[in-house]
Order: sequence, then structure tokens, then C-alpha cells
Amino acid sequence: MREAKAEDRARVKALLITPLAGLGRKRGLGAEAHEAALVKLTERLAYMTAQNLRGLHDLVLRHAGKGIWPDAALIIAWAYALQCPPPAFSDYPRSLIQSAMGRQARDEGWAVELYQVARRLGPPPGKYIIAQLRQEAEANRRRRERVRERIGVGRADPEEQHWLARWHADLAEVEALQSAAKNNEEGQAA
Repeated sequence: MREAKAEDRARVKALLITPLAGLGRKRGLGAEAHEAALVKLTERLAYMTAQNLRGLHDLVLRHAGKGIWPDAALIIAWAYALQCPPPAFSDYPRSLIQSAMGRQARDEGWAVELYQVARRLGPPPGKYIIAQLRQEAEANRRRRERVRERIGVGRADPEEQHWLARWHADLAEVEALQSAAKNNEEGQAA
């Protein structure tokens, strides 16, 4: 998971963690473990807007049975329902792109389409979906060529340009995720 910026963490602390500081910790959970869980929760929720953090605050307060913090997994699930995390904060698309399937998709030219479906659908795609992704990748390759040609002659409309820019943004994200995985593997091997 990418490191949350200090201002993002400060927003979570100011709007969620600090106002709920009066809630007790789960039975059997030591003060140190509770504090570590709050730090981890702060990192996981750093993508959220101030408005959604205020909503989450109310939700946590409403479900704080006997004045005890609800489980962190429950809070994260509520947060995801309020505001889906961007891919950089979501473990699933990143792990799929960094997996053997992600490397295969890169090598065969359908990594962007795999990344897009991972963000949209979630579970690992089966053979049928993979076949569709390969077909979509080929159609997107042809579409990219057409849009580039239209841009070259000044005839591309804004929607085409926007589609091409989104595709390249997803490609950059895929490449960054795979590069991070490769660097991590090389660092562990050393």
C-alpha cells in the first residue's frame, strides 16, 4: 500500500480517530495493540474525503456497542461502502497486477484490461474473462491507433482524447505497480 501523506493521515486523525478517542478498546486488546490498530486504520482510510470521514465517524459512533470501538475490518468495510479507495489504496488490483497473472497479462498485452476489470469486478478472472480481456486488449490497440491517427490530423474529438488519456493513465499505474513488485523482489533477494 502506498504511504499516505502526512496531511491525509492528519485528516483521518482529526475527523475520526481523535473525536472517538473516548471509545474503549476491545476486551483482551492491550493499549499498545489498540494504538497500533488505530495507526493502521489511519493509514487505510487516508484516501477518504473529509465529508466521508465525518459520515464514517457517525457510523462508528452509532455502532460502538457499550462504548467500544467496532472491529477495524467492519470500519474498513463501512469506509469502502462510503467511498471506494483509489487503486493505490486497494490491495486487490495491486496484488493481481503484481502476480503471475499480471506478469502474463503484461507479456501478452492485456495488463491494462486486467487492471480495469480488477478494479471493477474484484475476484480473479477465469478463463472466459481472460479470453474477453485479450479480445478487448486487441480492440483497444486498434482504437488507440485510430485515435492517434485522428489526433495527428486534428480530427479527434474530446471523448476520444479523454479515453486515450485514461488508457495511458491506467498503463502508467500498471507499470508502476509491476515495477514496485519487481523492486521489492530484488530487494528481498539481496
